[in-house]
Amino acid sequence: MKALILTLGLSLVAALLPPASSEQSLDLSGTWYLKAIVMDRDIPELKVEAAAPLIFEPLDGYRKINAKYTILVQGQCHTLKTVLKKVPGPGEYVSTKYKSLLRFKPLPVKDHYVVYCDSEVQGQVVHEAKLIGRDKSKSQESLAAFKNEVSANGSNPENIIFPRQIAACPEDEQ
Repeated sequence: MKALILTLGLSLVAALLPPASSEQSLDLSGTWYLKAIVMDRDIPELKVEAAAPLIFEPLDGYRKINAKYTILVQGQCHTLKTVLKKVPGPGEYVSTKYKSLLRFKPLPVKDHYVVYCDSEVQGQVVHEAKLIGRDKSKSQESLAAFKNEVSANGSNPENIIFPRQIAACPEDEQ
């Protein structure tokens, strides 16, 4: 279960990494929000019910990113920390802790991105896409852009889930 949660969390981290062509010009550090997720298969152990803001701190320019995020899955909070490392390929990163390939793609809507994550879960490759943005709002424009993007890459937009936005997990507030 922990491996599944770590895989899911890792793809959240990748959402804030800049594309290779503009690594030095974009400031993606700070707070971001997970707005939507779609996966190529139904894995209840990975269904995010709620997400606290994602916190990212660039290291070594954007060659590495220090990340912390908390998600609620199956009624349990999971706070994850990792460092992502740039690898060859436009917008491609891997975790220094987990074995997932992450591809980052900006959307035409300002401060919104899709992150694609290919991970091995329970012996199978799982493909995920996530919509993240700088603010909590669910703009129709960003959602439409996300649906178009994931549809073009073979995902069914009807399978998109929308995690609740929370300040922190209940156990974090105690």
